[in-house]
Amino acid sequence: MAERYTKLVTYQVDYFCDECGEPMKWNGICLTSYPAQYPHACKNGHGKTFLCTYPTTAYEFERGLTKRAADLLLRLAKWAGETRR
Repeated sequence: MAERYTKLVTYQVDYFCDECGEPMKWNGICLTSYPAQYPHACKNGHGKTFLCTYPTTAYEFERGLTKRAADLLLRLAKWAGETRR
């Protein structure tokens, strides 16, 4: 098989505290359960455990202008259909 290159768009994913809205940061500890868990806390001391560390990275395929315009038209058509009801 030959190699194939695909252009990606990279995003940083942050999680914000459900109680105060501050960003949650990983405290550096890994709980050795299966799957591993990562305790996080906001600067106000609220804590939560996740299956990944935040901030994390997400990727999606880069979509050309034509495809993005088509997506926008579909969303507009759906919105127009919902407002007529």
